[in-house]
Amino acid sequence: MKNTITVSVCVVTYNHEKYIRECLESIVTQKCNFNFEVIIGDDCSTDKSRSIIKEYETKYPNMIKTLFHKENIGGTKNYLAVHSQAQGKYICHIDGDDYALPGKLQAQVDFMNKTPNCNICFHRVKGLYPNGDLKNDLVEYEKIKNGFKRQEILMFMAVAIHSSKMYRKDVRDIYIPAFDRLDWYMNIEQIGDKKAYYINNNIYGVYRIGVGVSTHGRERIKSLIIKTLNYAKIHYPQDKAYMSSIALILFLSNLKNRRPFVAYFFEWIKLFSIKGIYLTIRTWKIRKMFRIGK
Repeated sequence: MKNTITVSVCVVTYNHEKYIRECLESIVTQKCNFNFEVIIGDDCSTDKSRSIIKEYETKYPNMIKTLFHKENIGGTKNYLAVHSQAQGKYICHIDGDDYALPGKLQAQVDFMNKTPNCNICFHRVKGLYPNGDLKNDLVEYEKIKNGFKRQEILMFMAVAIHSSKMYRKDVRDIYIPAFDRLDWYMNIEQIGDKKAYYINNNIYGVYRIGVGVSTHGRERIKSLIIKTLNYAKIHYPQDKAYMSSIALILFLSNLKNRRPFVAYFFEWIKLFSIKGIYLTIRTWKIRKMFRIGK
């Protein structure tokens, strides 16, 4: 049908006055051979983010839909509220402080259309540092072009920047636990029995370093990682070795950086397996790719 929406681009924002215009402009100017909508959830920003969003809502009334929360509801609830409104066959997520590069939506849709065993796809990004430096990520596409299964998502945890994610609407409505979910949790559940892929070796987005939620609240993030591991232990006991590997990596990382590591140490002990140690050693070099370039 002529007016069918193929992609819903979900944008979550809070006090992104400095960035939201560039984010939205990068989306509405995408050249595509299909229709797409943009759903923006503003979590009661106290700066001028909302007025900028309203400008775009007025300029693109048939494309942009807004959710202006009357009080701050937090990142998880804002995310869920925005994604629940998506009408597209495919759903794309972009944080309000990041932005897309030309060709992003078309490339991801083309990949999803031709790859039926893919529930989630990502793309490479550039990292934008506070000093203005723009650097490519460290992803070596040829080493991961065959994609990831759930076990590998469990083991690697963060395989891509969240603002590069597109997934099928069919897998949107998953169980939401009582604790706040991490992007990692969503990927674990939405991948289902299929795979997640990088679409190709091209770069289609820019991620701002030092701005997002992962740059602060370290103790909260640690708590959510452990809660996610506890959830996975119950629901995917057959994948214990893969969870053992990520628990070991987290323990070693905190030990190396002289941060409190007791919680991760005990998680690793509870999940201990010889296979987990083997997996950690075998995939050591691959893990280094899932960071922004230095």
